Amino acid sequence: MSRFAHLEHVLALAANQLLGRFIKRVLAMAVAAIFVLGVLYELSVAGTLQLSSLYGPVCARLIVAGIYAVIVLGTLGVLFATRTKAPALPKQSDPLGPRSDERIAMLVESILLGYSMARKRRS
Repeated sequence: MSRFAHLEHVLALAANQLLGRFIKRVLAMAVAAIFVLGVLYELSVAGTLQLSSLYGPVCARLIVAGIYAVIVLGTLGVLFATRTKAPALPKQSDPLGPRSDERIAMLVESILLGYSMARKRRS
């Protein structure tokens, strides 16, 4: 087994481990979201029943719908206020040098070039 194949094997194992953790976390979040929806439903029903005894069934449902509307509008307001804004003008040249993602790409490219040069030298 060449060194390059060994490196590919190690990288594949690391990627599989990270992807496995990510999938497990996504599944756990999905299960939690389902239970949160169940809790919201039950609380809504209980609140509607209590409000209907005080104000009547139509007013109780309007109050619960109003509460949900306020929550949705508040959430949308927070998302709107914290959105990322596009830069006004793209920069022509960066005096500090390449960005971090460009530096990582150059590093990976140089590593792969070094491995290919080492393989050609041994052949």
